[in-house]
Amino acid sequence: MSGAIIPADFVSSLPATRADLEYLSEQRKMLREFVSKELIRDSDFGVIPGTKKATLYKPGAEKLKVLFKLGFNTVLTRETINAKENFAMFTYKTQVYRLDDQSMIVGECEASCNSQEKKYRERSVWINNQRHMEATPIFDIMNTLQKMAQKRAFVGAIIISVGASDFFTQDIDDPDDGKQLGTVPQTNAEPAAVPRATNAHSVNDAQTGSPVCPGCGQPMGISKFVNKNTGLQDHYCFKCKITREKKA
Repeated sequence: MSGAIIPADFVSSLPATRADLEYLSEQRKMLREFVSKELIRDSDFGVIPGTKKATLYKPGAEKLKVLFKLGFNTVLTRETINAKENFAMFTYKTQVYRLDDQSMIVGECEASCNSQEKKYRERSVWINNQRHMEATPIFDIMNTLQKMAQKRAFVGAIIISVGASDFFTQDIDDPDDGKQLGTVPQTNAEPAAVPRATNAHSVNDAQTGSPVCPGCGQPMGISKFVNKNTGLQDHYCFKCKITREKKA
């Protein structure tokens, strides 16, 4: 209640002391300085359009772990693998402790990853020069799902342990997640199924003489792979993943 009088015996019973307040203030000052001077944008953290806070990445979390002299343990808490339904999910919990007193747990976080997340549930395949989407076999991404769940648990636990929640979030892992969740506008979104480019559907850039990608309109590069039929390296758009066969 606003303006309420707090009994003196209640205040005196609180475990916090003036020394604790000064310690916390100094810790926050050090954290702000470290974030502003030592963490590198787009490497240690990133600001994803549509989100209110910066997203902390694993390299940044590792630096914070070293700064605050912390250790951690990550364990698997739940696992679901259903080959018939082509579904897999892994949940890990990370506990963070002080290196000078490993019995003192200062934070923990549980996180999961599953094969039905938008960026994992489908993949593109080429059949008769046509791009198609198919369900991703879970056994092809099992390690990816495990590593992602472990990373989410670790980063979340570090944010909690060092009190960095007002600096960082982990609601979205990276910019690709932002696009899939709709927080980042997709101005040049590629259709779900795009035919592979052929000579009939491509033109050459007037300045460079290179074929122009029919998907984004930019000059195409050269693929590092050799076409088995022609023995040449085809033209390739690294953005749209479209190939145009190169003629001798």
